[in-house]
Amino acid sequence: TTTTIPTTSFEPIVNVPALGAFVFIAILFTFLQWRINGISQAVSQRQDALQKLKDARVSALQGGNENNTNTSTSSNAAVKIATETYKQSILQEEASRTLFPGVRIVAPNAPSKETDEHVVAAKRFLNMDLLATNDENDGSTQQQQQEENGLSPLAIGILVVIATSQIALLCVLSFDPMAATNNVFSSI
Repeated sequence: TTTTIPTTSFEPIVNVPALGAFVFIAILFTFLQWRINGISQAVSQRQDALQKLKDARVSALQGGNENNTNTSTSSNAAVKIATETYKQSILQEEASRTLFPGVRIVAPNAPSKETDEHVVAAKRFLNMDLLATNDENDGSTQQQQQEENGLSPLAIGILVVIATSQIALLCVLSFDPMAATNNVFSSI
């Protein structure tokens, strides 16, 4: 007589929470990459607009030496158009950097130093201070203050809670639940 042992087959099961987390992260990553690419395009448009503004200013200064009023009028109009284009490109770049009020993407070519060329150019040509912040702009005044003062009390509290929970988990999970002893803490 032969006895047959029933075999169990394993079928793939979809872990819905893990799948949901993966899809959420993939969508968020794709969205952020799309925004970063948009910022890079806005930066290149701003740089092109700045170069055109500089060229227009140079041609206006060179045309100003002549007494031809038509040339100086057209040069001044070209400077005004180039200035407005540069201003719009700066505003477009800043808008694309802001996800929603208070949350900004610090992508490549972000204005970080006062010596940055486009910050100086915006101050010079448009009388715009890109590093100055106001409360209605994006809330980065608080961010700059926190960078200067270190971590905020809320961030320190969160870090303490996380560190404490990690140490507690390390202690609890370091014991073998299958150990023969009845008292887990006797092995300490």
